[in-house]
Amino acid sequence: MTMMLCYLTLNKRLKKRKRSRDWYEGGELLPTQQSRQGNEFGLNLNKGEEDFESQCDDATAYKTKKRASKRVKYNDDVYDSLLTSVNKLCEFYASSVEDMQQLSSCFLHEKRTAERRNRVVSVLQEMEGLSTNDVVRAAILITKDNNLCDCFFTMDTFELRKEFVHFVLSNKGC
Repeated sequence: MTMMLCYLTLNKRLKKRKRSRDWYEGGELLPTQQSRQGNEFGLNLNKGEEDFESQCDDATAYKTKKRASKRVKYNDDVYDSLLTSVNKLCEFYASSVEDMQQLSSCFLHEKRTAERRNRVVSVLQEMEGLSTNDVVRAAILITKDNNLCDCFFTMDTFELRKEFVHFVLSNKGC
């Protein structure tokens, strides 16, 4: 969200700067703007300029021209490359959101697997007739292989699970 706001703000600023650059070149109006020069009543303000005598002295005209030459000129290449970089950053951000979702699903799967392993151990501890040594060995063998873990939980009753555990212990997980 923050990246999108930065992009929009930067884009708006660039448009304003391009507009202001179009109106002035070195403090003078562009030829396209000179033809538009006039007022809201449609009067041509440039009419009769040849007979017009300036009331301003030359020093003032020199100062405004000097000030106009000191104006900052914007380089389009810098702004274009900056805009391109921001666009690429937005694309990268959008693609990273998908990657983050995949990563979170992997962590969720690992969490569920760990919970299943804990359930195997708790079910083995509840079984009667198994020594502590047998519980530990059976837990190691069953949780090592996901297929054995799935098979262990498909057994409906304690008797079936107990037989399954004895089978796994006698075959050492094979």
